[in-house]
Amino acid sequence: MIMREASAKAPATGEVALSAGDRLRYEAVFAPTPVGVPPTYAHRALTATASGEVRHYGWTSVTGVRHRSYVRSDNFGLDWKLELTDDPGELGPMVKCPWADYWLGFEHSTGPDAGIVLPGWSSKNENEIVAVRSRSGPGTRGCETFSFVFEDATRRFGCQMRNPIPLPSRRRWLAVANLYAKCPGPREDLQRWMKEFQLFVGVAYSDDDGRTWTTKTVEPNLRLPGILRDMGDQGPRAENFVCEGSAIELGDGTVLMAVRTSLGHHWLYRSADGGETWSRPEKMPMFHSVGTMPLFHRLADGRLLFIWNNTEPMPELDLATEPGLFDHERTGLAEDVFTNRDVLHAAISDDGQTWRGFRELYLNPVRERADFRSLGNAPDDEADKSVHQTQALNLPDGKVLLALGQNPCARRIILFDPGWLLETSRREEFRREALARLSTHLYVKSISGCRVFAWSGHCAWNRTFGALLVPDPDPEGPEAHEWRESLQLCRIHDPRLFNDRQGVVWNFPAAARGRVEIVCTAKGAGFLLSLCDRWVNPSDPCIGLKSIVMTKIDSTLLGTGWRRLMASWGDGVVTLAVDGNDVRALTCEIPPWGLSYLHLQTAAEKEDFEGTLFRLFDMRAADDE
Repeated sequence: MIMREASAKAPATGEVALSAGDRLRYEAVFAPTPVGVPPTYAHRALTATASGEVRHYGWTSVTGVRHRSYVRSDNFGLDWKLELTDDPGELGPMVKCPWADYWLGFEHSTGPDAGIVLPGWSSKNENEIVAVRSRSGPGTRGCETFSFVFEDATRRFGCQMRNPIPLPSRRRWLAVANLYAKCPGPREDLQRWMKEFQLFVGVAYSDDDGRTWTTKTVEPNLRLPGILRDMGDQGPRAENFVCEGSAIELGDGTVLMAVRTSLGHHWLYRSADGGETWSRPEKMPMFHSVGTMPLFHRLADGRLLFIWNNTEPMPELDLATEPGLFDHERTGLAEDVFTNRDVLHAAISDDGQTWRGFRELYLNPVRERADFRSLGNAPDDEADKSVHQTQALNLPDGKVLLALGQNPCARRIILFDPGWLLETSRREEFRREALARLSTHLYVKSISGCRVFAWSGHCAWNRTFGALLVPDPDPEGPEAHEWRESLQLCRIHDPRLFNDRQGVVWNFPAAARGRVEIVCTAKGAGFLLSLCDRWVNPSDPCIGLKSIVMTKIDSTLLGTGWRRLMASWGDGVVTLAVDGNDVRALTCEIPPWGLSYLHLQTAAEKEDFEGTLFRLFDMRAADDE
């Protein structure tokens, strides 16, 4: 074979020549692959220069001094190098205009998000946003600047901007902002600040290439109305107004904007006039979410990606008498614990209406750490160890580079091929780091509350391992050459845990019709088998409320020894078979987007040291048989 140096051109990058070795590495990437760590949390700092170099901007502390920095890659994200820069002319992340020869980006004038110091420009307005336009793209080159402010007759806003997106059908720039009404009192008065804290979604648009901008708040706003008993809550669920929107333009010029809510799903606004007016919001039933940021992204071939946390949090506790909490934490105004930010998902669509995939892009690598609350916290960095907050960039050959996460323990840059989302099967044999591809963690009793400014972490509980890999007990069996370890699901009483009911959560490509095969042996009390359309915590005591279907499996059904249990679904029925013989039929309402999760949880009501052992999970969609 003759290897040649290759080059490729991506929609967002210039000409980059890959060595023969890098070309092999790049072409081999299909499933999501971590390739780097950004210097700060993902949101709007990922960009490509005119030369094709990829950068993620941020801040880096060296011997206690905070420097503006970026990591850069000149081989499509395969390798990264950290660069420190205190150059006041460094322009930061920018977006290439598709209809003219310039790049556009935003900077905040003051505060922690302020980046550049623009020559000849100064402002005393702390809310001012600066639109930066450059002919040469990101870097230390000349630029033009134009500024605007989000405010109205009754409110002054603080603001976090997402990168502008071009609307080619109108030659318009549209940008979505996360707005918060400024508290009239000092921020040090935390109780008052949180009580009066409000969030809004704002938009800014420009029809003259960024010179002037029109700003609006998006109405109506939404807020969670109290306790969700149908999800097992014992106290008020955390509340936030609609915020952190992400917009995309469809082929007919319609603009969609998905927003973060506390309502259990992302909600969607629509605009037929390029963002000037918006419809009433509507629930996106296929995209489960509580308090996390969504992302719309258009691929180079026109298809859409939706990236979000398709997760359900643990039920809220009754914090009315828990010591050490502020009133707004007890009443649900602020988040008391994040138990739904450890898994990031993606789906793909041709039309923005029907979606496929619903696959786990990334599992938090520290999701089982007993020191989760304090791990990786630093005075000048994010304490939230979530894997939400994302930004995507198109690369050659259809691949996507995605920055995600907040705290350095969890944030990553990953590379993947969207074709991976269209797979119709998945198989897991419990060896070769199988636990890295499952969720099994349990929660340690920890301080609740929104400790935003504390070293102990942001809205976090500590964790520990639940189900574990153990030596297979039947090494002399007919498959001894094949099986070395099994996954053990049991129950061990531990008063230090919120709930010691062990569980296993496994994702597969979403399918409206399909089957999951499980090779297992029930030695103890058996387990609860659930099929779901979202990730639910392994130890969630209310899994029955959050499942599409749930049933108990034990030795009465399976008998003794290793058995092949098959769960097949379609047309509103889930059929269970053991070693090829139908044993149970369950009716349920399967959503149009299909099922995407196998959730197993011990059925033991007291200690069960033997539990159930598993050798294999194997899923196939019906059209893949």
